[in-house]
Amino acid sequence: MKNIFTLLIACMLAVTVSAQTEGSEKINYGNRITKGTVLLTGDVNFANASNDFSESNEFSLNFGADFALSKRFAIGLGVGYEKSKFTFNKDTPSEGESEMDAFTIAPAFTLFGDVNFGWLQPTATLAIPISFGERNNNSGESDLRYTAFGGLVSGGFNIYLSRKLALTASLGLVSYSQTSYEDSDDTDNRFSIGFGTNNLNFGLLFLLGSE
Repeated sequence: MKNIFTLLIACMLAVTVSAQTEGSEKINYGNRITKGTVLLTGDVNFANASNDFSESNEFSLNFGADFALSKRFAIGLGVGYEKSKFTFNKDTPSEGESEMDAFTIAPAFTLFGDVNFGWLQPTATLAIPISFGERNNNSGESDLRYTAFGGLVSGGFNIYLSRKLALTASLGLVSYSQTSYEDSDDTDNRFSIGFGTNNLNFGLLFLLGSE
């Protein structure tokens, strides 16, 4: 995961240098977002963590569509799929696994900042994810279905490669979620503030109808 992260950072640096040196035609690409512009986004994320006692693997695939109400504000909807697997008590007689599958829809509100360098545009997003999932602990018990909702505030940048295409980089800053389980009165509440690399996401942005 660390090597993938380093590669992405290197690619982003190369893109920014290229954008600075390709002439004035690239300047203010971000300012071409106007009322009626449709922004399509997508990202794929992998994560792995392990130690002597446990191991976790996560995969997620997300798509989103935003509609610009002005040069600085857009509303949108995201959809995603997430799968994770957690192994505990590794290499022992009591070793076990827990798997989770979830589908998510997420209304979102995005603010676009002033473009200081033409190719680089700061963004801030509030998303309200609603997830429907199933958890299986592979112990012979029935699958546990759950519903979760919450909020996520993230900040990031659009890095413009052309009039219609940009790289996106975002960092989840503040998040809250509440999970309720089928046939149970129990709920899980989680609140976090994070600035680590695990909260970083990279993706692509396509602009339709921009100036």
